[in-house]
Amino acid sequence: MKPTLGDIIQDPAAGTGGFLISANRYIREHGDPDSWSDVEQRKYRKNTFFGMEFVQDTHRLALMNLMMHGLDSDPKESGIHYGDSLSPDIEALPKATLILTNPPLAQKKVVGCHLAMISHSLPVISNSASYSMHIAG
Repeated sequence: MKPTLGDIIQDPAAGTGGFLISANRYIREHGDPDSWSDVEQRKYRKNTFFGMEFVQDTHRLALMNLMMHGLDSDPKESGIHYGDSLSPDIEALPKATLILTNPPLAQKKVVGCHLAMISHSLPVISNSASYSMHIAG
């Protein structure tokens, strides 16, 4: 993957934010942040990196990790949101142009939820299928 400033990058199983931080590093190393216009700077800060994490302690670590790497996290804008990405919580994130994720595939979840852009009511399926449906969505 080669993220660009034009991407909206999402990690629906963000953990501590490593994929978003790596994407940020790639964009900065392969671009010229000092030459970005005010509009590009605003897009970079407020509308590029988005994630969701369901485990509250991990979410706190992710927020600290983003801050240590110079990324903003605002509940109304970019950053890692606290919530369950296999529920309607995912609607807090904008539609992505690039998804970087390593979902928790070993767990099972009862799904009768809304997956972003997909409304399905299913019995019990694995998280791998749920996340695959979200990413494909």
